[in-house]
Amino acid sequence: MTGHVTVRFYAELTGHLPGSGREMQRPVDGSEEVGSLIEACGIPLAEVDLIVVDGESVGASHRVGAGERVGVFPVFERFDIGPVAKLENRPLRVTRFLVESGLEPLARLLGERGYDTVVSEGPLTGHLGPEHAGRIILTPDPDVIGPSGASHGLVVRATDPADQLGEVARRLHL
Repeated sequence: MTGHVTVRFYAELTGHLPGSGREMQRPVDGSEEVGSLIEACGIPLAEVDLIVVDGESVGASHRVGAGERVGVFPVFERFDIGPVAKLENRPLRVTRFLVESGLEPLARLLGERGYDTVVSEGPLTGHLGPEHAGRIILTPDPDVIGPSGASHGLVVRATDPADQLGEVARRLHL
């Protein structure tokens, strides 16, 4: 069945969207998984904590159908939504970072503030090794988070290190 779904993004996820829109219509034929639909909108799943379809929490593999309404919420660091969330990724309770090599000044600022921070030896591509498990990836490249195998990540948009630190602090409620 071909039709459209309405997808609404909340809070900082709207920063990934073009313009100032929070809601969009997307064509579907009944075979699309909601996780793929969200990523097609430009939102890395690593930044999503809760997906609600027609009032019910669903996992990323839920198939969306015409006429459904999808709500997409960012990672909740201060609230335990475990009883309602169907996504496997849970918010990290210990904040540790893996920072892409191009963001060394940001890594230095985070380290100065006491955060466990590791800088990658080069651009992040492919899958991450077990030594990076439980770290939040910070990268300017949205393509890094999706395929990397990371459970948590943040696309840093600011270019100035102080602005990057402010962005990370604001978006992760540090």
